[in-house]
Order: sequence, then C-alpha cells, then structure tokens
Amino acid sequence: MNETLQAQLDDLEARFEALNRARVAAFDWIDELEAENERLSTRLAELEQLVSPDPESVAYEQLTRSQKVHRVRKKLVERAASRQTGKSQMEYKDVKWLFDGHPSPGHCYDLMRLAGKLEGFSYETSDDRSNRVLVNLEGVNDETLIHAANNAHEGRRV
Repeated sequence: MNETLQAQLDDLEARFEALNRARVAAFDWIDELEAENERLSTRLAELEQLVSPDPESVAYEQLTRSQKVHRVRKKLVERAASRQTGKSQMEYKDVKWLFDGHPSPGHCYDLMRLAGKLEGFSYETSDDRSNRVLVNLEGVNDETLIHAANNAHEGRRV
C-alpha cells in the first residue's frame, strides 16, 4: 500500500511540474504576442501615413475634401489631448485660421459639418450663428487620429 501511495504522489508531482512548465510557456507566449502586437501596431501606423500622408504636408489647393476634414478632426483631437477635460471645439474662425485663410465661409462650415459626423465628434448650430464642431476623446475610435494626437503630445496617452 505504501508503494502505491508513493507512486501516486510521484505521478501527481510529475503532473504538477508539467502544468507549471505549460503555465510558464503560456506566459512567455503571451509576452511574445503582446510585443508582436505592439510592433505591428506601430508598423500599421507608419504604413497608414504612407498610404494617406499627413494632409498638413500638402498645399491647400491640392487637399481633397476628406483630407481637409481629417485636418480639422486632427486639430480638435490634439487640442483635446492637451486638456484635462479631453474635449475641444472649433468655430468658423478657427477652421479658417487652420487653413491660412483659404476656405470660403461656406466651405468652412461644410468642413465643420463633415468633421462632426464621426464617432466622438459633433456639429452644433445656434441661432446666434456661432456654429461649432466639437470632440470628446472618450468617444473617438479612429486609431489614426488617436495615434496622431499621441505623437503630437509625446508621453501623453489619449
């Protein structure tokens, strides 16, 4: 009977050691996956910049409407990231200034309306003609914008 108990104890110890090795291997694998995910996320952001270059490096006359809208959203996100509230807004004059005075008033408002159509953004109109586009970082899911804001404010996570 004593030999049987010893054999069972030896078997349990061997199983415990095997489970412990498997647990350590699983943690190592998770660490490798997290490192690979970080590497791929960084690479994806780099490739997105190549496919869709930063609209700020393009002359105003060559910007597409979507690039202009992206620039408005990016500026809003950067401003919001620098504030404790995580919120920001732009009015007509801010959008006009962002593009060095180029867009007409109607085009500025079109850009603001379009910028407000993404999750986390909104466009508000009022009777006193103080229309504005707003962002609340908590609602923003666009990784490109979040990455841009993080790069603009190194060390600060959005």
